[in-house]
Amino acid sequence: DTHHYVADDLAQLAVVAQSRGDFEAAARLSGESLAVCRAVYGGEHSIIAFALNTQANSLRAMGRSGQAVPVLREVVAQYRKLMGPEHRFTLTVTGNLARALRESGRYSEAESLFREVLSKLEAGHQADPAPVVQIRIALGRTLNDLGRSREALPLLEPTTAVMRDRYGADSWRTAEA
Repeated sequence: DTHHYVADDLAQLAVVAQSRGDFEAAARLSGESLAVCRAVYGGEHSIIAFALNTQANSLRAMGRSGQAVPVLREVVAQYRKLMGPEHRFTLTVTGNLARALRESGRYSEAESLFREVLSKLEAGHQADPAPVVQIRIALGRTLNDLGRSREALPLLEPTTAVMRDRYGADSWRTAEA
Protein backbone atom coordinates (compact mmCIF):
# COMPACT_ATOMS: atom_id res chain seq x y z
CA ASP A 1 0.00 0.00 0.00
CA THR A 2 1.52 3.33 -1.09
CA HIS A 3 -0.91 5.67 0.67
CA HIS A 4 1.57 6.42 3.45
CA TYR A 5 4.06 7.66 0.79
CA VAL A 6 1.42 10.00 -0.59
CA ALA A 7 0.65 11.30 2.90
CA ASP A 8 4.33 11.86 3.64
CA ASP A 9 4.91 13.58 0.27
CA LEU A 10 1.95 15.91 0.87
CA ALA A 11 3.26 16.72 4.36
CA GLN A 12 6.71 17.51 2.94
CA LEU A 13 5.20 19.69 0.21
CA ALA A 14 3.30 21.57 2.93
CA VAL A 15 6.59 22.27 4.71
CA VAL A 16 8.12 23.54 1.46
CA ALA A 17 5.11 25.81 0.84
CA GLN A 18 5.38 27.08 4.39
CA SER A 19 9.09 27.84 3.99
CA ARG A 20 8.24 29.85 0.85
CA GLY A 21 5.67 31.84 2.80
CA ASP A 22 2.70 30.31 0.97
CA PHE A 23 0.73 29.54 4.12
CA GLU A 24 -2.59 29.02 2.34
CA ALA A 25 -1.04 26.24 0.23
CA ALA A 26 0.72 24.82 3.29
CA ALA A 27 -2.57 24.65 5.21
CA ARG A 28 -4.31 23.01 2.25
CA LEU A 29 -1.52 20.47 1.64
CA SER A 30 -1.22 19.59 5.32
CA GLY A 31 -5.01 19.13 5.41
CA GLU A 32 -4.82 16.76 2.45
CA SER A 33 -1.94 14.89 4.09
CA LEU A 34 -3.92 14.69 7.30
CA ALA A 35 -6.95 13.20 5.53
CA VAL A 36 -4.81 10.49 3.93
CA CYS A 37 -2.96 9.85 7.22
CA ARG A 38 -6.15 9.43 9.18
CA ALA A 39 -7.49 7.01 6.56
CA VAL A 40 -4.26 4.97 6.60
CA TYR A 41 -3.17 5.16 10.25
CA GLY A 42 -6.31 5.92 12.21
CA GLY A 43 -6.15 8.34 15.11
CA GLU A 44 -2.58 8.50 16.40
CA HIS A 45 0.65 8.38 14.48
CA SER A 46 3.75 10.57 14.30
CA ILE A 47 3.02 11.60 10.71
CA ILE A 48 -0.49 12.69 11.75
CA ALA A 49 1.03 14.82 14.50
CA PHE A 50 3.53 16.23 11.98
CA ALA A 51 0.76 17.15 9.51
CA LEU A 52 -1.32 18.71 12.28
CA ASN A 53 1.65 20.74 13.48
CA THR A 54 2.34 22.03 9.95
CA GLN A 55 -1.30 22.98 9.62
CA ALA A 56 -1.27 24.80 12.97
CA ASN A 57 1.94 26.67 12.11
CA SER A 58 0.36 27.81 8.85
CA LEU A 59 -2.74 29.02 10.65
CA ARG A 60 -0.60 30.98 13.13
CA ALA A 61 1.44 32.49 10.30
CA MET A 62 -1.81 33.67 8.66
CA GLY A 63 -2.84 35.38 11.92
CA ARG A 64 -5.43 32.72 12.78
CA SER A 65 -3.97 31.63 16.11
CA GLY A 66 -7.39 31.01 17.63
CA GLN A 67 -8.00 28.33 14.99
CA ALA A 68 -4.55 26.87 15.60
CA VAL A 69 -5.20 26.30 19.32
CA PRO A 70 -7.40 23.15 19.05
CA VAL A 71 -5.10 21.74 16.37
CA LEU A 72 -2.05 22.30 18.59
CA ARG A 73 -3.84 20.75 21.56
CA GLU A 74 -4.25 17.59 19.49
CA VAL A 75 -0.58 17.71 18.43
CA VAL A 76 0.53 18.06 22.07
CA ALA A 77 -1.70 15.17 23.14
CA GLN A 78 -0.34 12.93 20.38
CA TYR A 79 3.31 13.80 21.05
CA ARG A 80 2.85 13.25 24.79
CA LYS A 81 1.43 9.81 24.10
CA LEU A 82 3.83 8.84 21.29
CA MET A 83 7.08 10.37 22.57
CA GLY A 84 6.51 11.24 26.21
CA PRO A 85 5.99 14.53 28.04
CA GLU A 86 9.70 15.37 28.30
CA HIS A 87 10.64 14.79 24.64
CA ARG A 88 11.98 17.86 22.83
CA PHE A 89 9.26 17.64 20.14
CA THR A 90 6.58 17.54 22.84
CA LEU A 91 8.10 20.55 24.57
CA THR A 92 8.42 22.44 21.27
CA VAL A 93 4.78 21.94 20.29
CA THR A 94 3.65 22.74 23.85
CA GLY A 95 5.55 26.02 23.51
CA ASN A 96 3.84 26.60 20.16
CA LEU A 97 0.47 26.00 21.80
CA ALA A 98 1.37 28.52 24.51
CA ARG A 99 2.34 31.05 21.81
CA ALA A 100 -0.96 30.52 19.99
CA LEU A 101 -2.84 31.02 23.26
CA ARG A 102 -0.90 34.24 23.92
CA GLU A 103 -1.56 35.46 20.38
CA SER A 104 -5.26 34.74 20.99
CA GLY A 105 -5.25 36.85 24.17
CA ARG A 106 -5.49 33.84 26.49
CA TYR A 107 -2.57 34.98 28.62
CA SER A 108 -3.20 32.97 31.79
CA GLU A 109 -3.36 29.68 29.89
CA ALA A 110 -0.24 30.66 27.95
CA GLU A 111 1.62 31.53 31.15
CA SER A 112 0.84 28.15 32.66
CA LEU A 113 2.12 26.26 29.61
CA PHE A 114 5.23 28.44 29.25
CA ARG A 115 6.07 27.75 32.90
CA GLU A 116 5.55 24.00 32.38
CA VAL A 117 7.86 23.95 29.35
CA LEU A 118 10.48 26.13 31.03
CA SER A 119 10.52 23.91 34.09
CA LYS A 120 11.02 20.78 31.97
CA LEU A 121 13.69 22.40 29.81
CA GLU A 122 15.63 23.62 32.83
CA ALA A 123 15.29 20.26 34.58
CA GLY A 124 16.60 18.55 31.44
CA HIS A 125 19.73 20.73 31.48
CA GLN A 126 19.58 21.56 27.80
CA ALA A 127 23.01 21.74 26.16
CA ASP A 128 21.62 24.33 23.74
CA PRO A 129 20.33 27.38 25.64
CA ALA A 130 18.22 28.59 22.68
CA PRO A 131 14.96 26.77 23.63
CA VAL A 132 15.25 28.01 27.22
CA VAL A 133 15.93 31.55 26.03
CA GLN A 134 12.97 31.47 23.63
CA ILE A 135 10.57 30.26 26.32
CA ARG A 136 11.90 32.79 28.86
CA ILE A 137 11.32 35.60 26.36
CA ALA A 138 7.80 34.35 25.56
CA LEU A 139 6.95 33.94 29.24
CA GLY A 140 8.34 37.40 30.00
CA ARG A 141 6.20 38.94 27.26
CA THR A 142 3.16 37.07 28.54
CA LEU A 143 3.73 38.34 32.07
CA ASN A 144 4.08 41.84 30.65
CA ASP A 145 0.76 41.34 28.78
CA LEU A 146 -0.78 40.40 32.13
CA GLY A 147 0.52 43.64 33.66
CA ARG A 148 3.17 41.81 35.70
CA SER A 149 6.33 43.32 34.23
CA ARG A 150 8.15 43.14 37.57
CA GLU A 151 7.89 39.35 37.41
CA ALA A 152 9.17 39.41 33.84
CA LEU A 153 12.44 41.19 34.61
CA PRO A 154 14.14 38.32 36.50
CA LEU A 155 13.30 36.01 33.59
CA LEU A 156 14.56 38.35 30.91
CA GLU A 157 17.78 39.66 32.47
CA PRO A 158 19.72 36.35 32.25
CA THR A 159 18.23 35.81 28.81
CA THR A 160 19.69 39.08 27.58
CA ALA A 161 23.12 38.03 28.87
CA VAL A 162 22.92 34.71 26.98
CA MET A 163 21.85 36.49 23.80
CA ARG A 164 24.65 39.08 24.16
CA ASP A 165 27.23 36.30 24.61
CA ARG A 166 25.89 34.33 21.67
CA TYR A 167 25.10 37.07 19.13
CA GLY A 168 26.88 40.20 20.37
CA ALA A 169 25.62 43.36 22.01
CA ASP A 170 24.59 45.01 18.73
CA SER A 171 22.57 42.10 17.33
CA TRP A 172 18.84 42.53 16.70
CA ARG A 173 18.34 39.22 18.51
CA THR A 174 19.93 40.65 21.65
CA ALA A 175 17.84 43.80 21.36
CA GLU A 176 14.68 41.72 20.98
CA ALA A 177 15.47 39.82 24.20
